[in-house]
Amino acid sequence: MKKNCLLMVVVLAAVSILFIGCSKDEDGENSMLVGTWKSWYKNNVADITHTYTFNSNGTYTWKQSGSHKPYSSSPWVNLNDEEKGTYAYDSASKTISFSGTEYNGSTYSRTYICYVQSLTNTTLVLVRDYQDGPDSETFTKQ
Repeated sequence: MKKNCLLMVVVLAAVSILFIGCSKDEDGENSMLVGTWKSWYKNNVADITHTYTFNSNGTYTWKQSGSHKPYSSSPWVNLNDEEKGTYAYDSASKTISFSGTEYNGSTYSRTYICYVQSLTNTTLVLVRDYQDGPDSETFTKQ
């Protein structure tokens, strides 16, 4: 009887450690995402900075600043946009689901998904599918 009880305690402890270990790994990846991430690119028609701030409560802010030329012959257009909403990171599928609720101070609704190509303590590479194909963007943690 004592052996059965001891065996049951050992099995329960092992199962508990497995569950705790798995959840900590996922929490670790989620916590790596939390913070402010910045990308910048410049070419002959764009000089743009994108910033994502991911909060631990599941909210985010995306900012775009800089300028671009919609067409090579057009004048430069200043950019100063901000989107706020909620996000969910799924470490198993390596995706972030965004649900925008505010754009430049106005209420709106937009959902989209980015694929996480790479996530380290200092670098985040996001890939989005557009009509003309996928586009990747590399962010550096600030």
